[in-house]
Amino acid sequence: MFGPQGGDGYSAPIWDKVSGQIHHAVARAWMPMDIDNYLMTHWPTIGPELAGKINFFVGTADTFFLNDAVQLLQQNVANLASPPADFTFTYGLNQPHGWSPYTTQQLIVIMAEYMAGLAPAGTSTSAWLGHGVQAVQPVRGLVQAPTMGARSPHR
Repeated sequence: MFGPQGGDGYSAPIWDKVSGQIHHAVARAWMPMDIDNYLMTHWPTIGPELAGKINFFVGTADTFFLNDAVQLLQQNVANLASPPADFTFTYGLNQPHGWSPYTTQQLIVIMAEYMAGLAPAGTSTSAWLGHGVQAVQPVRGLVQAPTMGARSPHR
């Protein structure tokens, strides 16, 4: 969906499934959408603004195998320096695409608290944070999936 259109009207494939031949023109067209490549290429410029501010969460059984790309990204950003990336990576054990360690409300609270902390002086943020909503601590690492029949504390 990010690359050129194929002859059949669908997205052009990046490789031929029969021969294994890679279509390099398609791969090059995908490059502007590749966050890994962008971070590696532009880190000296964007690193000071992004270090410690990006959080990834993905299920280890992602329906579209995006967990593999996230793991590769984690390996690559571990080598970034000046400053170190210090991103967080959270994996839901055996969880599918769209998995989150947070409920929707928890995620909104996390984002609202973050934005309130960066709001200009004098900005009223009380409406952002709601009433009676408890703060949520960010999750890191591998999160065990609930057992069959158990209700996840994060859903």
